[in-house]
Amino acid sequence: MADWLSTPLIVTASLAVILAAVKFIRWTATVDSKLDQFSDFAGEVQQDIREVRQDLKEVRQDITQIFLRLPPPPVAGDSPLQLTDFGRKMADFMKVKSWTADVAPALRDEVAGKRPFEVDEFSRSYVQGRLQDDMKESVAACAYEFGVERDAVLKVLQVALRNELLRQI
Repeated sequence: MADWLSTPLIVTASLAVILAAVKFIRWTATVDSKLDQFSDFAGEVQQDIREVRQDLKEVRQDITQIFLRLPPPPVAGDSPLQLTDFGRKMADFMKVKSWTADVAPALRDEVAGKRPFEVDEFSRSYVQGRLQDDMKESVAACAYEFGVERDAVLKVLQVALRNELLRQI
């Protein structure tokens, strides 16, 4: 047994194996420590993700509440544009039927022979630039009363005028 202790190669190899085993044990201890740290970090990340999801739910609820407080659109985005129930209420408030009945006959010659989309464009330009003062006042009152922008009220007038002009021509 003493023979192998006197051989330098065996002693060196034995020491190398012992040193490798010690280094391996230290390395596994370090890795275990790092795994524990990573596990703690992953737990914190999961908690952060839960908190972000909760915040997103609250934001969605807030956005829903905001949309519920906005006035509905007065005009449906279908083609051709049509008044919604809200738009009809606005039109009734401004007495648009009598207004279009008064205005349309005077404009009939200007739109004679035009295609429906051209009549729509004419109606848009008319309500944006050629409204009489009494109708401008009615537009302002309607925007105030219904809590909408002036452009939304003008869109209601545009659709109502277009429909009346198309009916007459």
